[in-house]
Amino acid sequence: MSVYRTLFGLTLRRLLARRRAVGLIVLGALPAAVMATVGRNMATPDAVALYDDLFGPVTLAAVVPVIALVYSAAALGQDRRSGIIAYLVLKPIARTGLVLVVVLATVAAVMVVGGMGWLTLWVAGGLIAQTWPTALPSLVALVVAAVAYSGVFVPLGYLTGRATLAGLAYIFIWERILAAAIPALSPASLSRTAFSAYVALHDTSPGAAEFLGNVRPGLGGAASKSVVVAVVGVALLVVLLVRRDIAVSQ
Repeated sequence: MSVYRTLFGLTLRRLLARRRAVGLIVLGALPAAVMATVGRNMATPDAVALYDDLFGPVTLAAVVPVIALVYSAAALGQDRRSGIIAYLVLKPIARTGLVLVVVLATVAAVMVVGGMGWLTLWVAGGLIAQTWPTALPSLVALVVAAVAYSGVFVPLGYLTGRATLAGLAYIFIWERILAAAIPALSPASLSRTAFSAYVALHDTSPGAAEFLGNVRPGLGGAASKSVVVAVVGVALLVVLLVRRDIAVSQ
């Protein structure tokens, strides 16, 4: 167990390197800057609606996925391309344990940096609207998004050196364009899945709720889908590492 704790700490510290984290923190703070600039003279209902619009379609659908993509691409993919993966997978470290630790460290990194961005948005929204009911729903949705995106992007980062390009195509073409234009595709959008947990716990404006498309609000459905996506991602990575062991042994 101490080996996994050490590996978790080392992975998390590597992901949260200052140069990478600073840029992502600035990215995460952009919705709060918009909230403070656009919403400063709004009445409470309008300010709450603006928060919803910035949290769902912007924070969950753009900021958090990009943060998750950057960290996920570096989680195992960077180790594979640099050759360090050969030492990480030395026995007796179980492949399943290794993958779980890396994915959990990625989720933690996304929560730290993405959470800082969300916190600034929440504070700005609360000060302007003079109401603070969105903390728990927002935090739950953030966790759902972090788990789901890490479950998808960590295997992607291991599989290809072009994970950033592929991930950006998923975020901005599949989720932002295709899932918005074709409602039948919206259930395959991880950001809409996460936002459905937020809508289930908090009454949102009609405009914000439209972002869900065909996704029904529901905490249980959002959480279970996020966990399933992460489990599939972990299983895929374990299989890939086992196949690597077989190839090396031959």
